[in-house]
Amino acid sequence: LGAIYTSADFEPDAPGRDHCGSCRACLDICPTDAFPAPYRLDARRCISYLTIEHAGPIADEFRTAIGNRVFGCDDCLAVCPWNKFARTAADARLAARADLEAPALAEAAGIGWQGKHTVLISREAGNWLLLGAIYTSAAFEPDPPGEDRCGSCRACLDICPTDALPAPYRLDARRCLSYLTIEHPGPIPAEYRAAMGNRVFGCDDCLAVCPWNKFARVAAESRLAARDDLAAPDLETLAALDEPSFRSFFAGTPVKRTGRDRFLRNVLIALGNSGEPRLAGAAVARLDDASPLVRGMAVWACGRLLDGAAIGDLHRRHGMGEADAHVAEEWRAALAGSPHR
Repeated sequence: LGAIYTSADFEPDAPGRDHCGSCRACLDICPTDAFPAPYRLDARRCISYLTIEHAGPIADEFRTAIGNRVFGCDDCLAVCPWNKFARTAADARLAARADLEAPALAEAAGIGWQGKHTVLISREAGNWLLLGAIYTSAAFEPDPPGEDRCGSCRACLDICPTDALPAPYRLDARRCLSYLTIEHPGPIPAEYRAAMGNRVFGCDDCLAVCPWNKFARVAAESRLAARDDLAAPDLETLAALDEPSFRSFFAGTPVKRTGRDRFLRNVLIALGNSGEPRLAGAAVARLDDASPLVRGMAVWACGRLLDGAAIGDLHRRHGMGEADAHVAEEWRAALAGSPHR
């Protein structure tokens, strides 16, 4: 933005309207929780302020989150979905484009080819790689496009737990566990819950089984390194997370973008799939959760782990006055012993 100071008279334009809606992308991606609420910035926690303007030592609590950022942080800007309307290198040098078909462009650029699971595969890195785009007006000699080297392999298609790959090079996102557990805002359809197993954030089965991964190498980027406490998280601990503890525990990770309610939805399904009645207490504790999404999956988990008498008792104590239609339906299915359970 810039300003021109002038004495000329202009007909004023109408003020801008807020079109953010329910989007929280910029808030949730911030690695230091510098946005305590929409339209509020705590500059003391902002990496751009800390790495550029702050004169003293940077506090210990922010150093890990800073990662390899040495001059500012534009994560909250890059993730804005309105960037899809940015046009030129001057106004979108590094724009996050939700509509950009990165795998198709990467294949055309010779980086690799789109595998039968629809994800880019590289001969040098398998399918464990991240793609980015730089918008520029510079002229480059194009590389030859990538060549499909999947051959007759069907490993990625055959391993998918929900048959989300109905044919080679075709993905039905409505059945994909990565979509369902991360992007899908509502209840997980009952027919896919058992197939989720203990997956609480995404599913990489079709990627992990690709034989080209034998050429993959461990990333040197520190921000891609796995945290020890996230290697095998305890489901009971995850199910107990409230909003502040969720945001604190997953600060600086992609999980935070999913939001606490959707994440607990997934955790409760994993509890229900555990086959461990001793874990039912963690689900019972969420039967009165403020979120209908969480309450509904808590009912489902209880229905998987407890007998009919216990479900009836829980319904009398927690479900009799349920106002949400989805949660009420989960109670009816649990009491009836739905075949989807």
